[in-house]
Amino acid sequence: MASLNEHTQDLDYGLYGPAAVVVWSYLTALISIGCILLIKTVRDPSYVFSATTSMSALATIFLMIWIVSMNLKYFKKINMNAIPSHYFTYSWWTSALLLVQSVIVFLTMGGPFSDHEKKSLLSRISVLNNIIIFLSFVLVMIQQIILDKFSVDVL
Repeated sequence: MASLNEHTQDLDYGLYGPAAVVVWSYLTALISIGCILLIKTVRDPSYVFSATTSMSALATIFLMIWIVSMNLKYFKKINMNAIPSHYFTYSWWTSALLLVQSVIVFLTMGGPFSDHEKKSLLSRISVLNNIIIFLSFVLVMIQQIILDKFSVDVL
């Protein structure tokens, strides 16, 4: 009986697998965040200069682009499992933190909040958001180091 891994990864050629899933899902999220930010900016031009929201959104976009570029660069190695298994643990934690960070970005983008409520919400979330951004950067750097220094060359 064939295992599930044989059907979800191309261990011979590395054409599909975890890297493909990450690339497609993060590109979809990037396009979504980009469109939402564009619509917000068109509707309210002063929105771009909202320091807390803009920096958080830019950090999230930067991290997603970095992860996509890493997965594209090492696409074949990741899909063929020619990397240490710890990479996938760090990748999972990074995805979880980026999900929380994206939720924070969407919460702080605005909604039916008054100015006082929004300032109160932003001040409470700001410290947590900065910690999440820092941890996300550290985890992505660890993934980059694992892929650069500890992956096995494939043909």
